[in-house]
Amino acid sequence: MDSPQNPAHLDLTYEEDLLVVRLAGHYDLEVELCVQRARDAIEATYGYRLILLDARKIGTVTPEARKTMVTWSRGRKAPSAIAMFGANFSGMTLAKMVLSAVRVLSKRPMRFEFFETEAAARAWLGERREDLRKLVP
Repeated sequence: MDSPQNPAHLDLTYEEDLLVVRLAGHYDLEVELCVQRARDAIEATYGYRLILLDARKIGTVTPEARKTMVTWSRGRKAPSAIAMFGANFSGMTLAKMVLSAVRVLSKRPMRFEFFETEAAARAWLGERREDLRKLVP
């Protein structure tokens, strides 16, 4: 899969069925639209989404990005697992609120967890991979 054209402060990497998101700055509408395209590509290929989010350098998530994320998620049915590492307390709190809303509105299997290290996040995603593959025909 080719990476979409990204803002300079966003790095998206495909590792087979895993989308790795690294952001150094605010999660704004431009970032959300790029991440949406990447999530769509993973879903189209595998039928599920695994996402690893490096939150060590993330700024705020703008209201426009949150609204767009929730609206986009309503139409998605593919199961997903999201692991975030390096987030501070306020980042984890906001992410939990947004991801919980997405899960409720989309009515699809979606798990998310927060980790201190990338290694722990990757290990958890590896375990979720097998669960997600079982959900896809």
